[in-house]
Amino acid sequence: MNRIKIILVYKNIASLQKIINLLNKKYELLSISNCKEIIPILASFKPGLLLIDQFVIHQSGMSFLVKMKKQYPSIPIILISQNPSADFILKAFRNGVRDFLPLLASEKEITGIINNIVRFVYNFDDYDTPRPIKVDTIPKTGLHYKWLKMKASTHTILIKCVHIFDKFHKSGSEPRSCKKKESPQKKEKKALPSTFKPLRVKINFLGTFRVQINQEEILSWSGKKTKELFAYLTLHHNEPVYRDVLMDTFWPNSKPDAARNCLNVNLHNLRIQLEDKFRIKDVIFFKEECYRFHPDICFEIDIEKLKELWKKAQINEHQNNESLAVYFYEQAAGLYTSDFMIDNLYESWAETEREYFRELYLSILDRISKYYSLNGKIQDAIQICDTILHKDICREDIYRRLMLCYYRLGERDKALKQFQKCKEVLHQQFKVDPSQSTIRLLQQIKHEDKTLQIF
Repeated sequence: MNRIKIILVYKNIASLQKIINLLNKKYELLSISNCKEIIPILASFKPGLLLIDQFVIHQSGMSFLVKMKKQYPSIPIILISQNPSADFILKAFRNGVRDFLPLLASEKEITGIINNIVRFVYNFDDYDTPRPIKVDTIPKTGLHYKWLKMKASTHTILIKCVHIFDKFHKSGSEPRSCKKKESPQKKEKKALPSTFKPLRVKINFLGTFRVQINQEEILSWSGKKTKELFAYLTLHHNEPVYRDVLMDTFWPNSKPDAARNCLNVNLHNLRIQLEDKFRIKDVIFFKEECYRFHPDICFEIDIEKLKELWKKAQINEHQNNESLAVYFYEQAAGLYTSDFMIDNLYESWAETEREYFRELYLSILDRISKYYSLNGKIQDAIQICDTILHKDICREDIYRRLMLCYYRLGERDKALKQFQKCKEVLHQQFKVDPSQSTIRLLQQIKHEDKTLQIF
């Protein structure tokens, strides 16, 4: 039998040195780091096996596997990986991968898996005459056997995929052999594992930070930094969060190695606490230098609901549907119980978010009070204007609205007092006088301009 040719495509050769040393003993190995070079090399080198580092796929995408299998469908592709996610395993097999080779396996395990791959995944007497593969002839080890068994029955693919990948994902090792086919009646009663049940997380950022997982509130955390880290990740749960961003955000004055170590420790503690609540692995997983939440987790976040209502109000306002716009503004204002994470006042990232949502809230109150003042709800408008000034005492436009509201109630003295208060605040804070718009309104009130009474 001819010496088998193997191509290894890697991103970090140092981590694969153990596998490379073993392969060099028995096979003709060619290692390359640029995936763009593979296509021309395949035509000349004619390998019997293609080993690809998982990080190459993360970098180039699954489209790279599709392209490989389209041009060279007879060459088996094996991914080298350590604890791949269930989702990644499923996508890899669907795109032509034959098996996975554990990165940190023992020498005996690596030798056994490679021999099985060569003898059974690419089964032949000599290099140029491959044999067709039968499921019954494949050794009952590795993920490839389970995958082919799943493909044998179209009626049980989903259930077997779920169980096999869930076991592999949780244990971090090779799953056990597939059991014998069950009767259709038993299969109908067999439920999907809990991993695939909706996992709901309700988060309140406004006021004190609160978290409920499947209606059970988390009352204690493994540490203050762990809690803040979870808050930051959930705030950005719709997008990947880069590791360097977390290091710079939470440990800006630490050296990179120290910051990375602090991040790893806090993430480890966070994962332990969350996995105990969710009953699943990889609640937070790391991919392409970024952190993401498990895709089965559904978030219900108060500030997202607030922004959603704000957008609806804006749309209706632009369409001149004032009553519906005010309804959505009122709903949004009702969600704002207090400022953003008042129990975390000294983190710069939280302060930035706090200012943003405070301004959004004031903008919402501004729109409501303006609508009330123009539609006869003057007392309500005055109350909302007082709330705005309590949070931002320098809002000159709100002083003008109060002047107008009091004047329309026939309380001209209170309207004039609002002007005086406005003048004092602006002088104390900025050393400036009220604007011409405010002074003009003052003169109209002094002269009892009747046009101001028109709503």
